[in-house]
This record gives sequence, structure tokens and C-alpha cells, in this order.
Amino acid sequence: MVGFLLLLPLQGFAAWRGLDAAQSLAYRAGRVQQARLAQFRQAVERSGTIAELQSQLASIQAPPLSAADQRQGLPALKADLLSQIKSQETSLLKQAGPQVPTELLLKDSLRGLLLAPLLAMGFAVSARRSTPPPPQAPVLP
Repeated sequence: MVGFLLLLPLQGFAAWRGLDAAQSLAYRAGRVQQARLAQFRQAVERSGTIAELQSQLASIQAPPLSAADQRQGLPALKADLLSQIKSQETSLLKQAGPQVPTELLLKDSLRGLLLAPLLAMGFAVSARRSTPPPPQAPVLP
């Protein structure tokens, strides 16, 4: 019975660690997105020609320019790409970091915290209801 009750602090600790890990992962994902956008910005700003822009984008493993994009003039293309990058950066900042699924983690943890005392009580009740041993036959000398 005590073993089931000892699950309470263990489950609480696991919930805390799970939330911490999820927040850390979300923070790292946001940092990766910001770094990726900075790479795009640098590639666009450093290029002097459309061919150079295409090679810069290929070097950072970005999607290639479409044929319609390549037909635009370089200043118009750069302005368009920089405005798209800026809008992505502002939307990333407005999110205030990626969302952590705290509701789901808390629900799972709460289920474990509620189950532990119920299992302890069930175990205690079943231990008390044990049937008495059957009577033994007398031993003949």
C-alpha cells in the first residue's frame, strides 16, 4: 500500500520534469526558427544577382526561386523576399515563443496522481478481505 502512495511524489516530479523539458524544447525550436530566418535574410541581402541569390539559397538548403521570381528584377525580388522574412519574424515574435502543450501534460499527470491513492485504497481493501485459511484436518498419531 505504501508503494502506491509513494507514487504521488514520483508522479509530481515526473510532471515537473515533463513540463520543464517541453518548455526547453519549445524555446530551442523558437531559437532555431529565428536563426533560420536570419540565414535567409543574410542570403537575400548579400546577393548581387539573381544567380548569386539562387546559389546562396541553395547553400542554406532553402527552396529554389520559381520561374516567376527569377523574371522579376533583383531589387523587386529582394524587397519581396525581405518583406516575407520580416512578416515571418514579426509573427514569430507575436507568438511569444512556441506553445507548450501544458494542458495535455497536466491532464496526464493529474490522472496518475489520482490513480495512486485509489490503487492504494483498493489494495488495502483487498488485503483486509482475505479469506481465512481452510480448517485443517486433525493429525492422527
